[in-house]
Amino acid sequence: MMFIFFLIKFLVQLILIGLILLLSIVWAKVEKFLNDTLLKGVSIKVRNMVILIFVILIETFIIFVISVTWGFSLIDTLFVGSFIILSYVWLVPYFVNYQQNVAKIADRHFSGDIDIGEVEVYQTKFTPFSLGSTLFSIVGIIINVCYYYKYFL
Repeated sequence: MMFIFFLIKFLVQLILIGLILLLSIVWAKVEKFLNDTLLKGVSIKVRNMVILIFVILIETFIIFVISVTWGFSLIDTLFVGSFIILSYVWLVPYFVNYQQNVAKIADRHFSGDIDIGEVEVYQTKFTPFSLGSTLFSIVGIIINVCYYYKYFL
């Protein structure tokens, strides 16, 4: 019985990791397509705004589809989805930087104090994707706080 539990847990983790990788790959392809075709002669500010709005619209569509498909209320799906998206945008780059720092320290320790590079402090890189996702998440959380405000009192 425990084996089945661990197998299911492993498969769910594998699926979630695959979805994260798929999201990254698809987003890179979409951004390259937009930059090469539709936004070729457009200034960088307009290009960033179009991508930011595009990200917000896609995330809104995904939240709506999940809400309708699984029969959840839209407001609750928005709340959970906002936290998941915010976690994806902020925690994944943070832990990537953390893992790189751990690898540098381990390499320095086991290679006889050869300088491999300095440990880097995590700094957020603001891209149109991260700004759009963060804006969507903050607005989604604010909408939920306003909607459920009477329950907080």
